[in-house]
Amino acid sequence: MTAAEAGVVIVAAGRGVRASGGGSDEPKQYRDVAGVKLLLRAIRPFAQHPRIGPIVVVLPPGDAANPPAWLKALVSDRLLLVAGGETRQQSVCNGVDRLTVWPSVRLVLVHDAARPFVDAELIDRVLQ
Repeated sequence: MTAAEAGVVIVAAGRGVRASGGGSDEPKQYRDVAGVKLLLRAIRPFAQHPRIGPIVVVLPPGDAANPPAWLKALVSDRLLLVAGGETRQQSVCNGVDRLTVWPSVRLVLVHDAARPFVDAELIDRVLQ
């Protein structure tokens, strides 16, 4: 499998309501974990993996149109942002639909941004 054959959809379109126990209005995916944004922790292992091609990050609609500056700086021809839907299922569909701009993508990994501790070994096992 070449790098462009595997794409990733990282779903980060939720509001993290259950995680706001401390009363924070900041969505869970933008909170810091040991000084690094949760969403960035979820993106990095895929971005650094040699067998992963395009990455689509699915965000709340307003954030997809106007992302935080740190996230906007990551957008490239390999990493795209798309708006989520009414449900998680629709958000995943929106992300997968966006991967169609890469016709060589034959395998799609779907990952939840709230699970930021993926490593290369796990990605390899999933790709296997």
